[in-house]
Amino acid sequence: MKKVLSSLIVIFAFIGFWVSDYLRRNEIRVLKIISPDMFVADINKNGKEDIDETICVAGVKSYKFDINDTDNIGFWYLANQFALKNIQDKSVKLTLTGEKTEKCKSANVTVNGRDYGELLTNNNFNLNNIDELKLEEQKRIIEKLNLVIYNHHSRKYHKLDCKFGKLSHDAVILPMKQILKEGKKCKYCLQEGSEKPLVHKHQSKTSSETFMTEIKLKYYPHSVYDGNFKLILSDHTNKLKPDKNCSMEMCKDFVSLINSAKTTIDIASYGFDNIPEVHNALIEAYNRGVKIRVVYDVRANGENSVYPDTKDFLSFLPLSQLRNDLGKNKGSANIIMHNKFAIFDKKSVFTGSMNFSATGFSGFNSNTVLIMNSVNAAKIYEKEFNRMFDGNFHNQKKTLTENVTSEYAIYFSPQDKIITRKIIPLINDAQKYIYVPIFVITHEELSQALVNAHLRGINVKLIVDATNSKIPRSKVDFLRKGGVPVKVENYAGKMHSKSIIIDDKYLIIGSMNFSKSGENKNDENCVILENPKLARFYKGYFEYIWSKIPDKYLNRHLKAESKDSIGSCNDGVDNDFNGLTDSSDAACK
Repeated sequence: MKKVLSSLIVIFAFIGFWVSDYLRRNEIRVLKIISPDMFVADINKNGKEDIDETICVAGVKSYKFDINDTDNIGFWYLANQFALKNIQDKSVKLTLTGEKTEKCKSANVTVNGRDYGELLTNNNFNLNNIDELKLEEQKRIIEKLNLVIYNHHSRKYHKLDCKFGKLSHDAVILPMKQILKEGKKCKYCLQEGSEKPLVHKHQSKTSSETFMTEIKLKYYPHSVYDGNFKLILSDHTNKLKPDKNCSMEMCKDFVSLINSAKTTIDIASYGFDNIPEVHNALIEAYNRGVKIRVVYDVRANGENSVYPDTKDFLSFLPLSQLRNDLGKNKGSANIIMHNKFAIFDKKSVFTGSMNFSATGFSGFNSNTVLIMNSVNAAKIYEKEFNRMFDGNFHNQKKTLTENVTSEYAIYFSPQDKIITRKIIPLINDAQKYIYVPIFVITHEELSQALVNAHLRGINVKLIVDATNSKIPRSKVDFLRKGGVPVKVENYAGKMHSKSIIIDDKYLIIGSMNFSKSGENKNDENCVILENPKLARFYKGYFEYIWSKIPDKYLNRHLKAESKDSIGSCNDGVDNDFNGLTDSSDAACK
């Protein structure tokens, strides 16, 4: 018996040694943190940084260090400290995913038996999945840290937005308390008794560039996931010129959906700018056999006067795959096919307020995009698309049935009378708050419902685009007289969203402006989504934009192209549609 027991002890000891040795050999030491989601691992175990040893954490996008990115540098600092604490000089297990870029190899990373990607996500350092409540807590932590730029060579420390600090040759980001004993204040940005951000001597205090550096900008993430839904928001306060580079998330996601399509793509769009990456992706999809159909708007002359690129953009498609609403269905030159949605492989829908244009895809305009990975939602949108593709526009369509689920309801103009029958009842039932970021509001009954909600104690706020705040039918002054706080945005790009957020519960997203034409004439689409996570996220974004617009615009109007509208005199865009751009517009002189 003793011999058997001794033998078992030896066997178990050998197994334990073998397992320990196996785990040791399969764990790799982290040599260097590049960013919270990227590091150098000693894969060949020679103790040196070698080519092809840079790892990216699969499924995670975290903050990157950029000394000029004052908005995000505090979040980067927290995330980087987390990475240093959890994986620097630690042994990790890597499971390569097979994906590889010029910068790194993608891998799932395990440290001390825990998934490092999940750790980043759970601690709110994964930009693909941000929790707004945790974000607010992180902001408070960053404020307490009082981060500064510190130059080891000169021993000077600077505010994060100090130009001289950013030019420091040997600069690091540190909490103030770590360098107080040995550090010297920058005499330009940290003068004694200064309460406001200071302007360096070589700058003009009246220049628009200096004005922008003096604004205490905050960070707000662009997107959030929840199950089958992805909400993407573009921030026009940080993008002061449009471009065609397709560098923004909503453009990249749109191209990704095109590239992933295997059988069908249906697009209903007001018009198109020629965005090369989008255009090339569609041509490649067509060439690999994907059936592409498009519905778009034209005027009486057969052209799209708002987006003159439209015809050339679609020229690669046969006429049998194109439809527009020119002719007897038009009825009036003021009635338009105003949708902006696309359906991919009958299972995913891309929709919202964003026109498929340079000002939309670049993030120059503030827009709301919703991606719905839902066969049912795709089926509903396809029914509407098919009716338009068959030549039935505007008042020739009937209400669809089976368009409501426990998560969302999908409606279309003009047949569903969306504002009167669907939105106003939600306004009337609101219990806590109603936030409205919109391009224009001229709808009388909706405006009255918002005033009534305010009078019964609901927190009602609106942000309205400057272009439309004082047009003849605008209800901005009516709302203000009724006590509703309405801010007119003061940036070059448009507040182009057509959205409402209610009670951390409902999101109203779509192409429809809050006007009689939007409800009763134009072809439009609207999603009413019941989703607390997305609603809270959008609420935080609204409050972020609200905080960046001066309170003086609660009582004033401003010209969309003028020195009051930040960036509008240098963006190359006719922001007020008067035929004059930038310095040629009298308000910019």
